[in-house]
Amino acid sequence: MVRRKTLFVYEGLGGEELCVQRLCSCLGEWAEGTSFKVEKIHPEDILKGGWQERSALMAFPGGYDSGFLQTLGQEGQHMIREYVASGGSYLGICAGGYFGSANIEFDKGGPLEVCGARKLKFFPGHCIGPVFPGFQYGSTLGAHAAIVDIGSSEETKTFSAYFNGGGKFVLLEPSPDVQVVGSYAEVGDKPAAIVLCEVGEGRAVLSGVHWEFRGADLDAEDPNLEKIIPLLEESEKKRRSFVSVVMKMLQL
Repeated sequence: MVRRKTLFVYEGLGGEELCVQRLCSCLGEWAEGTSFKVEKIHPEDILKGGWQERSALMAFPGGYDSGFLQTLGQEGQHMIREYVASGGSYLGICAGGYFGSANIEFDKGGPLEVCGARKLKFFPGHCIGPVFPGFQYGSTLGAHAAIVDIGSSEETKTFSAYFNGGGKFVLLEPSPDVQVVGSYAEVGDKPAAIVLCEVGEGRAVLSGVHWEFRGADLDAEDPNLEKIIPLLEESEKKRRSFVSVVMKMLQL
């Protein structure tokens, strides 16, 4: 029986407000009727410690991962790494996915370039993005309804997920600890969009797409989103099923 019942969502520098809200709502919807509960956790509380005994999940939202690095430093990252390796679970979406990879290449050679090694290393390869062009911080110019191939059954083989700046997960050599959960169906070599990583006794799911978002969560008055929202709404049933799949992967 699981004793840890709190699903923690990082809130602080680097976490985009809407992404934090939507991740909390998504996890809360899944947890309805269970004994799990969702709580936001600030970087100073992570560094203080004590959360590990209550945590069933540590989730990092979209935003920018350099903010996570700034607030948590090596100590905070080490605490999270140790928590997962000792049997905990980590969920990283978009920026949280970059953060959980060994190396990131974001807009390499471009004006928004952020490249370098990361300490968590749940995914022992590179997270490279944005996969689709046009991304700008604080904007929906690069937003896209990404078709994700999860190949689990004919009914849920593909679904459309909100995308805005996320990466693809690339291994330089095969790893027995990594399972590709979903791929970018529209991109030439169909790179990994979502991965499940075995980390010691724990698990991490990293995602380049925002499957925590419903079409209804986006601004219908935004011209950049008017063609995206209907595609997401068509996939809503599949999206909700996929949330449950991810929670099972995270041993929840």
